[in-house]
Amino acid sequence: MAKKETPNDLHWQHLADEQVKNEYTAFLAAEQLERTPHSGHLFSLRKRTNGYREKTERELILLVAGELPYMYD
Repeated sequence: MAKKETPNDLHWQHLADEQVKNEYTAFLAAEQLERTPHSGHLFSLRKRTNGYREKTERELILLVAGELPYMYD
């Protein structure tokens, strides 16, 4: 069974998610890209290549872009 997350766990997860979103915003500015699902996919590929393993590629895309790119699945 999965461990039930405590409010403290949820708080720290929220802070980690906010940091990823801020990194995504900085990535968009540095690469001069628009906020699209395709840009979210590119960001997630680069982030996972650099060693990020907290979330899957799919979860990262949904976190930063809100939806998956066309024909992702």
